[in-house]
Amino acid sequence: MQKTSKVQSKKPIYTGPQYVDPNSIPRADANELLDILQATLGGDGVILQQGAEVEGRLDLRRPSGITQLDIACGGGLPAGGLSQIDGSDGVGKNLLMNYYFAKQQSIHGDATNLAMVCLESGYDKLFGRAVGVRVALSPYEIEAEGRRRRMKGEPELTTEEVAELQSQVGNFHIFRGAASEKILEAVVHCVASNSYQIIGIDSWDAMLTAAEEGKELEDNAKVADASGIQTRWMRKVFGALSPQKICPDCFSRPLTFKQYGKGNFDYLCPENKCGWKGKKPYMWENETTLIGIRQIRANLNKMGMHARDYKVGGAYALRHGKMIDIALRRGKPIELKDINIGKEINWELTKGKAGTHEGLKGAYEYYYAPPGIDVSSDLVNYCTANDIIQYGGPKVGFFVNSMNGSEQIKLGTKEEMQRRVEEDKDIEHLLRVLSFREAGLGRVRFK
Repeated sequence: MQKTSKVQSKKPIYTGPQYVDPNSIPRADANELLDILQATLGGDGVILQQGAEVEGRLDLRRPSGITQLDIACGGGLPAGGLSQIDGSDGVGKNLLMNYYFAKQQSIHGDATNLAMVCLESGYDKLFGRAVGVRVALSPYEIEAEGRRRRMKGEPELTTEEVAELQSQVGNFHIFRGAASEKILEAVVHCVASNSYQIIGIDSWDAMLTAAEEGKELEDNAKVADASGIQTRWMRKVFGALSPQKICPDCFSRPLTFKQYGKGNFDYLCPENKCGWKGKKPYMWENETTLIGIRQIRANLNKMGMHARDYKVGGAYALRHGKMIDIALRRGKPIELKDINIGKEINWELTKGKAGTHEGLKGAYEYYYAPPGIDVSSDLVNYCTANDIIQYGGPKVGFFVNSMNGSEQIKLGTKEEMQRRVEEDKDIEHLLRVLSFREAGLGRVRFK
């Protein structure tokens, strides 16, 4: 039988594209793309810059005057961002907020612009004044103070004392109202103005929507809850904190944006201003510091021995949008001859960005009468621990070197040193500057 031979089919030869090195493919010029995106997206909504053009404001800080806390925070709370003070009732959150206010007044003087947003209770001006905030009392409050004096058999207020109670450093604005949405909308506009050093908010937890404002307590208002307000508000605040495009010649804003074609555009200053035209407006960085107060709750679902005994609630946008979180906790009482005269307040950074990190801890002492934090002892403790203040023996006592190290400034005994730091503002300023230099914070500025 004749065998049938099998015809072998040939494998098809692959004739497709050969291997191409992806690095050999030409790509669009990134700088040209930036110009095209600027022309396409322009206006104030999007900020597109070269890395070298971004100024930032992280060197600008808002200190409290409590040296060890300020150093832990990288010089103070960062400008152009949001930070938080949290703690339980009565631990001293508003006290610390007032110290931030008072320190801004001492730095900026009549150029100070502060605002307090009261979502829980009103701002206690008498307590603020007692701990150093210079905010004017109303005629009604001054009359009430006079009434208090008469009830205690104390002398009437003098003309000089009334003038002092009416005095104020810079501007101090107080926002109040039932509907948080409306108040926080006003805060967004204040942030965008870039006019305030600090805007304080007391507190996140008291946010009430316009829908809830008209409801009875038993009604279940689900139109917008507090977390929803916080999330929407944070989006607006981040937009307000973005740099503003202003005229580099006359600083007018806003500018008109005009597109001529692909990658071709100009920013225009109004003709009734200076008429500037160009592609590079000045990017005015926002320097507003927002400080929010937050209540803590017991952590009933605590898991593990290292979990915290407390937790802070709120929207995720609010939690992750902050730069620094300062957690305040009760410390031991301060007693004198079995009388409670004050308390220790422990602090911890539970979140730290912009030149600091979480986990830093410390404490300061608060005395009830007269009310105030012992900032002098806090400063002295840091300086002695870091050899800024040195002890030269019984004959010399304590001393500090001058700024350039050419002169030795004697401070005396421990008691004399403490009293001098409290009373001599020049010595206090020298020690704070040396403390910041020792901590590597020489680049920090406060105004």
